[in-house]
Amino acid sequence: MLRECMHHVASLPFTDDFVVFEASCRRRGIRSAHMQVLWSTFQAVRVYELTGGIVRAQLHAIAHLSPVSSLKTKTINSLLVCLYCCQFNIFPTFRYDIRQRTYTCNTCEIPGSTVEINMIGRVVVIMNTPLVLSVPDC
Repeated sequence: MLRECMHHVASLPFTDDFVVFEASCRRRGIRSAHMQVLWSTFQAVRVYELTGGIVRAQLHAIAHLSPVSSLKTKTINSLLVCLYCCQFNIFPTFRYDIRQRTYTCNTCEIPGSTVEINMIGRVVVIMNTPLVLSVPDC
């Protein structure tokens, strides 16, 4: 069922309040069964903002690691997550489509299930495990 509704993920708000989520889904005409699947997917991955001081420290650390290469900087501060596989504690691998400029999960191969999260200034909680870009070594 997730395959059928994954294309809605990019347009829905990340919120802890189901009422806000449900209202947004109803405005987009998403069926109730799909709402339940999308809600559980959104609860598997949560993103929280950090303070400005930590953001500056992270940017400073990244600048020392890779002062020239923007590709290396993007690799350091990005986290790829498969929204489907993380719900089942499956460790996915990814492939990059150069033509469409998108990542695809090699494990489930559900189009649109892979999201790229910029870790600068954020804590990402995946299935109750917090992940943060460490300041000294990124």
